[in-house]
Amino acid sequence: MIDVTDIAAEFRSRICSEIRIAPQGADEFRIFTPFKHNDGDLITLVLRKNDGRWLITDRGDTFMRLSYRLDERALRTEGRSRLIESALTIGGAEDWNGELVHVVDNDQFGDALYGLIQTVLRVSDVALLTQERVRSTFFEDLRQMVEAVVPDRKRVVPEWHHRELDPHGLYTVDWRIDTPEQPLFLFALTSTAKVKDATIALHQFQQWQLDYHSVGVFQDFESVSRKAIAQFSNVSDKMFPHLPGNVDRIRRFIERRTISSN
Repeated sequence: MIDVTDIAAEFRSRICSEIRIAPQGADEFRIFTPFKHNDGDLITLVLRKNDGRWLITDRGDTFMRLSYRLDERALRTEGRSRLIESALTIGGAEDWNGELVHVVDNDQFGDALYGLIQTVLRVSDVALLTQERVRSTFFEDLRQMVEAVVPDRKRVVPEWHHRELDPHGLYTVDWRIDTPEQPLFLFALTSTAKVKDATIALHQFQQWQLDYHSVGVFQDFESVSRKAIAQFSNVSDKMFPHLPGNVDRIRRFIERRTISSN
């Protein structure tokens, strides 16, 4: 039987004075700390015995919270996976099928708690990536969504341009998706400059009298100039202001135009 009083004292000495422990089952204790997720909720921390060894776990709470803001494919993209792996390495924790865990080695309970808190806070920040880091995952997230909805690679052409009318590729589309009726032109709108380029391309396609349906997905709608957005909306059939929070809507939008040819 461990001495909870001594462990609590070690936690307070190692991390901060505002920590307390409360039993909640056989060989299991809830750890209360002042540390919070980005939404203001306290992080979940539990000390428990597992197969004869003590460990501290978040009980899967951190990844569950991320799933509210990012779907599974977006969460596991290369960019975000690297950040999560880095968080695990720095904190000395492990990912047990979505449960963040730090095993207590050599009765170093304070070190284990400190390491897991570090890991939880860093992983939680994946949902609030800086613009520079989001730039490294946004395009990949969108690409993976397209591949998931349209698994037939022959129907998806990245960086498409009209080979006869535009042999030098001056007017490009991020993805052309072939559908039963008319192709879908999908633009990944990462900046004001990219929105302007997409607008110019769509104007040119109209002059060429191409038959298509167009949609733009913004990386950060608020950072794009209002004028550029207004100009794009005049020539585009559909816009989505963000990828997070619109994943299911974008999927359904693409599926409605491709499902009959699957």
